Amino acid sequence: MKKLMFFLLGLLLISPGWAVDYDLLDSLLAKYTAETEVASIRTVAVDYPGLKNESSFSELISQFERTDTSELDSESAELAFWINAYNVFAIKLVLDHYPVTSIRDVGDVFHPFNQRTVATIAGSSYSLDDIKHLVLRRRFEQPLIHTALCSASLSGPDLRRVAYRGQGITAQLQEQLTAFLGNPQKGFLLDQENRTLYLASFFTWDAEDFKKWGGIINFIAEFISAEARDFLNTNRYKVKYFDYNWDLNQIKH
Repeated sequence: MKKLMFFLLGLLLISPGWAVDYDLLDSLLAKYTAETEVASIRTVAVDYPGLKNESSFSELISQFERTDTSELDSESAELAFWINAYNVFAIKLVLDHYPVTSIRDVGDVFHPFNQRTVATIAGSSYSLDDIKHLVLRRRFEQPLIHTALCSASLSGPDLRRVAYRGQGITAQLQEQLTAFLGNPQKGFLLDQENRTLYLASFFTWDAEDFKKWGGIINFIAEFISAEARDFLNTNRYKVKYFDYNWDLNQIKH
């Protein structure tokens, strides 16, 4: 009988039934995030103290760690899983060391935050860099991911307040990029008078991902206004980048 119980337990642990409950993630995002302005930057901020004391967040982490991604039913479902995982484990990294004023406080020059092991998913260990570079960038080659991955910082892409889901994920990612480029404080600002385009600095970090689309400017062209697109088509402007603010994207209490 004892052997049978362990066998049944083993089946449960490897069952695809251990899929992540994205409804739970939706409810946590709705409860513990808010659209606001911090340090004059429009952003989606997180209630880290509240979330730190939320028991269901631990259950969510457990669901991610138990998931065998080979059991997911489509490439889109895998893509959604890994984007959600990156964002959830970035939050976990902050919570594990909270209070901090920046996610960079978690690491140091020799072991930066993004290279520290933050998750064990289906028995394999991952850092945020592993999820981004070894899984998302290498496996999916989807430039739209770059404004979906929230680095828990004010200048980074906003945390989407609902989970990414396999069905319709392309539309979600396009909405995310459009919204980010619509933020003139950290995403996209066109100063026509001085013929200067300001872009998020992180677009330069993985610039090679946009080469097959003719570069970042060509890639984002369909996600900006027709007026801005016409101006950029003149090619008579210079490009500058916003200073990156690494302060925590935290709700001020």
